[in-house]
Amino acid sequence: MNKTTKSLTKEEQVINNYINKTKEYSFVKLKGDASERQYYRTLFKDNSPSLILMVPSLLSQKEEQEKYINIRNYLSDFKVNVPLIYHYDEPSKIMLLEDLGDTLLYDIIKKTAKETFIPLYKKAIDELIKIQFKTLSGSRNCSAFTISFDEEKLMWELNFFLTHAQKIFNKIPSPELAKIREDCKKIVATLACEPQVLNHRDYHSKNLMVQHEQIKIIDFQDARLGPCQYDLVSLIKDSYANLDFKLIQELIEYYLEQKETIEQKKENREKFFYIFDLMTFQRSLKACGTFCYLNIEKQRSEYMEHYPIALNYAKESLKNKDEYRLLLENLCTYFK
Repeated sequence: MNKTTKSLTKEEQVINNYINKTKEYSFVKLKGDASERQYYRTLFKDNSPSLILMVPSLLSQKEEQEKYINIRNYLSDFKVNVPLIYHYDEPSKIMLLEDLGDTLLYDIIKKTAKETFIPLYKKAIDELIKIQFKTLSGSRNCSAFTISFDEEKLMWELNFFLTHAQKIFNKIPSPELAKIREDCKKIVATLACEPQVLNHRDYHSKNLMVQHEQIKIIDFQDARLGPCQYDLVSLIKDSYANLDFKLIQELIEYYLEQKETIEQKKENREKFFYIFDLMTFQRSLKACGTFCYLNIEKQRSEYMEHYPIALNYAKESLKNKDEYRLLLENLCTYFK
């Protein structure tokens, strides 16, 4: 780059402060997902390893970046595969990160045979086990341990779904809406009573990178405490991936084997699967709400193609549960 200091963008200034200023480089803006953050790949003419610039959203820049650094460092202490931070520029709040490449687990699922990606899913579960159970032995100087999926948060996410889905589908009559909320409150009360572990909070195929046949984890800055089933549901009841029933069962069994090994006790399978189903209901409707919100408020209609898959997961989770028969009927009636 041959610009004067005054004409440099803030991204260029950060790069110039970090590297030898004689190096020539260029930026390539990377396509984002639903995040407000922006990412740029920095390519060097001398073929030095590329870097990723992470530019925070305009709101809460300092808080956002400091939370990212705090959680990343904590996860790294327990050998979780998270990107390296090479440099953090305090004035601009821009971060220079390790470049993990362009391959998402999602990409591999869509392009290759099941036999290719099953081992990657098991590696993702291995990383999840580290996040959920290895980290509990730490000193907990991590901001993620100060917030949790309590009743208020879990219900807020379901209300978020109800609010935005009604803008697209049929408006629910007040009596039925009250009944839906009453049943949802029972579900979140049950979930909030479960033992809590650290959860990534968005542990799915678009937040898992594949590099050198290893799983690398991104977008962990919203981590918080919650039932262990939360991230497992995110991973294997992922509406982006739409895994088949047989594979889902295989992966749940693999997860339980690893969990039992690290905890050194046998899991109550019946209780685990009951909570897994309720968590599937909550997490899937949360995803549906996000898809509706992005469609209406951000004009990102492409996300609605995943809505039917997520809604179907929510419906399936309530089958054979007589106590939630009316809730299932209302889901089928008002959210098609």
